Amino acid sequence: MRIVHVLLFVAVTVFASIAGWWWFNRPVSVELAFNEPFPSVSFAPFRRGQSPISKEYPPPQQVEEDLKSLVGVAKGVRTYTSREGMEIVPELARKYGIEVTHSAWLGKKLDVNAAEVDNLIKAANDYPDSINRVIVGNEVLLRQDLKPDQLIAYIRQVRAAVKQPVSYADVWAFYLRYPEVANEVDFITIHILPYWEDEPIGVEGAAEHIVKIYRMMQEKFPGKPILIGEAGWPTRGAIAARRPSTWKTPPSSCVPWPRSPRKTASITTWWRPSTNRGRPSWKAPSAPSGAWSTPIAWSSSPCRARCRTTRTGAGTL
Repeated sequence: MRIVHVLLFVAVTVFASIAGWWWFNRPVSVELAFNEPFPSVSFAPFRRGQSPISKEYPPPQQVEEDLKSLVGVAKGVRTYTSREGMEIVPELARKYGIEVTHSAWLGKKLDVNAAEVDNLIKAANDYPDSINRVIVGNEVLLRQDLKPDQLIAYIRQVRAAVKQPVSYADVWAFYLRYPEVANEVDFITIHILPYWEDEPIGVEGAAEHIVKIYRMMQEKFPGKPILIGEAGWPTRGAIAARRPSTWKTPPSSCVPWPRSPRKTASITTWWRPSTNRGRPSWKAPSAPSGAWSTPIAWSSSPCRARCRTTRTGAGTL
């Protein structure tokens, strides 16, 4: 009789273990829902047939249409240029109650850089109620368009002329390579793109990599606010060319991303693949540190947007 009890106990234990394993490993439907607007979105409202390369820029009515479509979806926008149709963004943002992180696009053409900087300074001073921070240059050091001392000169020019906090945006590694740039900005804007690292990170480790880099940057630049301007995983482009055979790209599954208090979305820019030194920039934008969440992607006329997050470190931006 004792043997029967022992066998019964073992059977119940095995059954409970199998049932527990099944329960905790069962497929779960993920609800992609956000209960409040994104704090900020990267705004480059190009549509098919429009490109800064061909100098086909969004007309004013299109810019307003796209910006208006973000009311209730986002509290703010980040631009990448102070020209090329974006001159009207600060005024429209004031009209629709949207905050602006306004930017100057810098490159190799010094006359264009001067115009970008002048427009940025003027806009920041004319619309202090809608422009709450500015960014001078985007991935300039990555593209090797300017030397660090040239970039710093532009940053100093803007900081001396505006009251808003000033930053420069680039892939995180370039702040480590040129720490003197970090000394010149009020906050650090970094891009963390695991797929495009020198040693690419598989999608399974992408979120962990983003958190790791963010925390490392905090340690390297203590007390300096950090904003993640771009992060995520590509949803389109020449993925197979870089993907090891062991990698998996989740066409229908959801990869968890860290959630932060500052989330942003980006409007897809159709022209970017031909301007980024051969790398398709279909960034499934972004994520930093905090509680776990999942990225979202949605389509809405007239603009397409994909989830991106940003994060501020010490201090308030």
